[in-house]
Amino acid sequence: MTIELTKQEIKVLKKLREEIRGRGPLTTLQDLFVRSEEFGPDRIAVVEKIKKQDACYTVKEFHDKVRQVGTALYELGLGGKHISIVSENSYNWIVTFFAIVCGGGVAVPIDKELPDKDISMLITKGDAEAVFVSRTYIDTAKLHLTNDDRCQKVFLMSGKCEDDKFMTIDALAEIGREELKKGNKDFIDAVVEKEDLAAILFTSGTTGTNKGVMLSHYNFASNVEGVIDFLRPELSTMSILPMNHAYELSCSVMTAIYMNGIIYINDSLKNILPNINEFKPNAMAV
Repeated sequence: MTIELTKQEIKVLKKLREEIRGRGPLTTLQDLFVRSEEFGPDRIAVVEKIKKQDACYTVKEFHDKVRQVGTALYELGLGGKHISIVSENSYNWIVTFFAIVCGGGVAVPIDKELPDKDISMLITKGDAEAVFVSRTYIDTAKLHLTNDDRCQKVFLMSGKCEDDKFMTIDALAEIGREELKKGNKDFIDAVVEKEDLAAILFTSGTTGTNKGVMLSHYNFASNVEGVIDFLRPELSTMSILPMNHAYELSCSVMTAIYMNGIIYINDSLKNILPNINEFKPNAMAV
């Protein structure tokens, strides 16, 4: 699904971007999140493939779900905590990351290609008190629960699971939706400073043990600021590299969100060329 903008839409989008950038340098991911909402709620933000069908999510749907999940995390006592992510690239991966960091928490994304025991070790090393996983990593999460008593909850990013220790992200979002209706503003009012820790990303471990790199909100924000001058107004990008990589996360995902571009998520390495032909992105970080 290629989404083309008209010349008038590009003109309006360019003007809006100039207005938002005129407010001064970006300093936190919370600020990035809030600013990105002002471009137009009905524009497409993310496109991913689910069972070979394109699933599209608007700017409003993205922001609503982030606030719902973030609010639910506070309601469950996990606001501001270290929370891990183990999953393939997906729309819910992006939602989860922003729901964690915009509420003052610390995201701990893990390389999904590692053996289960190493994934569990790094979740522990990142001080994570909860973990989001895709269906592929249910058994990995179950192993981790036996290894680390600090892990209070496992959230499933897609599908269902009968284990009572697991909660789906959609069930989590429903809790947040109800809390927001009641006036719960714990997530929305969370205070985030530029030097606050946003994420711990682990090195690949090719020359030794995996090392946790502590990245602040400003580390990410300054990366985004450094990229945006090179982008076209009608930005669309295809996410190929794993989102637990700082390069993909900041230069592709975050930059597209800030500039209200479209993120097309590549579903498989074997489908790169067909997806490029279908989506026709005008930027990729590779």
